[in-house]
Amino acid sequence: FYVSADGRYVLHGDVIDIENKVNISDQRRALARKQVLADLPADRYIEFPAAGGKARRTLYVFTDIDCGYCRKMHGEVGKLNAGGIAVRYLAFPRTGLKGESFKKAAAVWCAADRQQAITQAKLGKRIDSPECASPVAEEFELGNAMGVTGTPAVYTEEGKHIGGYLPAEQLIRMVDDGKL
Repeated sequence: FYVSADGRYVLHGDVIDIENKVNISDQRRALARKQVLADLPADRYIEFPAAGGKARRTLYVFTDIDCGYCRKMHGEVGKLNAGGIAVRYLAFPRTGLKGESFKKAAAVWCAADRQQAITQAKLGKRIDSPECASPVAEEFELGNAMGVTGTPAVYTEEGKHIGGYLPAEQLIRMVDDGKL
């Protein structure tokens, strides 16, 4: 929402600079998301680091264990990592804070080896973990606050929302071409 200084007028929607072809509202949202993502402690996401430990780009991905495109993307994480792209997963059970997707996400987060657990869960395998204080509910709420409506929801570390699933080769090419 945009409100005039005197409080009389309210505008709901994006502000677009037609001349420069820039969505100013989206730029502002990206700045806010950038700060939120930068402030996340490492224990709030599951990271698959870039090969060699030096990422050319880091992607934050809100993911659901049962999402078909999330599973497809996860199957290409090795290619992304080899291409210099780190992937940081945040839980976003699409069915909300109750139900099987939430339980599966919590089991992954409570596992001793989260990388292995998320990989196995995305292959449809059951994860048996002791209960713990997982951040799944907080991450779900964070996703809602950032406007996540579907998974995978992929963001750059600059807060730019690049959409959902894209093939690894396309993402790597975008990094190579300076478009991501």
